[in-house]
Amino acid sequence: MTWLFPREHGAYGQLAFPLVAALAGGTPGAAALALTVAFVAAFVAHEPLLVLLGQRGPRARREQQDAAVHTLVWMGGMAALDLAFGIYRMPPALRWTVVVPIAFAVATIPLILQRKQKTALGEMHVALALCSCALPVGVAAGLSPQQAAGTWFVLTLGFWAATLAVRATIALQRREPSLASRIFAAVLAIASPFVAIALSRRLGLHPHLWLATLPLSAMALVFAATPPSARKLRAVGWSLVTAGGAATVLLIALARA
Repeated sequence: MTWLFPREHGAYGQLAFPLVAALAGGTPGAAALALTVAFVAAFVAHEPLLVLLGQRGPRARREQQDAAVHTLVWMGGMAALDLAFGIYRMPPALRWTVVVPIAFAVATIPLILQRKQKTALGEMHVALALCSCALPVGVAAGLSPQQAAGTWFVLTLGFWAATLAVRATIALQRREPSLASRIFAAVLAIASPFVAIALSRRLGLHPHLWLATLPLSAMALVFAATPPSARKLRAVGWSLVTAGGAATVLLIALARA
């Protein structure tokens, strides 16, 4: 039986990097690993759901219906079981953190039904939702809620700036308006370290947390200032993967310092 997987390659990093940072920053046990599997399975289940809702077009729904049902049932079931087990194994006082990514996921449903998940605000919401998985996974791995929230927010800021910069690059190649996205991406990239400094002081986090904002913010700022050509979009993708990996390594180092 064929399995369906999400097509949005950028979303893989928006989920993977926060989860890796949360797990490696702490000491993952059964609860953290179960929650990680649950969130990954739920992420995979997103694609067959889109197919069954007709979001991938009538032909895809007709030709991939069996594969979509198969993937949705298995991934949905895995997500539910691992989520329940992870919550059971978490300290009761920290179980509330699981509500955060679930709430963001539920808030994504109207965007999907209205076909607005590909808008700038839609993509930024998805990045926020995916990165929020670091909160329950981090606390389940032994991080404080403040530390896990710091990982979530820092990566969210970076992915927001990168998302706007990439959207501006694509719009420019299509000869569509791109100036607003470029300006917003640059402003967000420049502001991210200062937001992280304020966050560190407010939550009592590592004073050098702002360093983790630099890789993605710097890359977004470069793309916003000098958008690459269409022939270099693959290089753009790999550049963002490298920047996301660097930000993750810094977050892990700071969490374990």
